[in-house]
Amino acid sequence: VVCDRYTLDSVVALRFLYGESRPFALQRRLIGLLSPKPTRAYLLDVSPETAYARKGEEDLESLGRHAALYRQEHGSLGVIRLDGERPREELCAEIARDVWRALG
Repeated sequence: VVCDRYTLDSVVALRFLYGESRPFALQRRLIGLLSPKPTRAYLLDVSPETAYARKGEEDLESLGRHAALYRQEHGSLGVIRLDGERPREELCAEIARDVWRALG
């Protein structure tokens, strides 16, 4: 199963909406306990400008805040950061190889 939104998104949303400097320790623990553990999770990291050009949602300031939070949080949640500015074919191939190895 491949999911577009997951634990990382939940933690980032908490911090974005309710306080970027708050740790949300209890909430993070609950999210971790209630969410199935992924075999692999990826952050396709792009600039706020690229995110806006792709979806046209939010403003550049909000997208910049989101990007910073994703970059802060991904490592602690075991999410692999990938350069989402790379060509789609390269990203797909890298992810496919990694998933294949993880399942092998």
